[in-house]
Amino acid sequence: MIKRKKQKLVIVNTRIFSNDLNNTIKKIKKWIKKGINVKIIIKQRGREIEKKDILENFVIKVKELIKVFAKVERKQSKTPGLNLLLVSCL
Repeated sequence: MIKRKKQKLVIVNTRIFSNDLNNTIKKIKKWIKKGINVKIIIKQRGREIEKKDILENFVIKVKELIKVFAKVERKQSKTPGLNLLLVSCL
């Protein structure tokens, strides 16, 4: 029998409040401790898509919060307004 690696998916908007972001990071931390990989999809809507600096700042913020307990890989999405981060155990 082949074991599949477990993976969770988290979808976040760049306009998320800091409290909600902290709760999401706590959930990700629990999953990483259990050995589950996490995909984070960062969404932008409407006029936000044109403002790439907002997305860059948000990605940097998320990476800084997660890098303490996990390894973060960034994959650029071909679709504008979406960005993908893969989080795995250190």
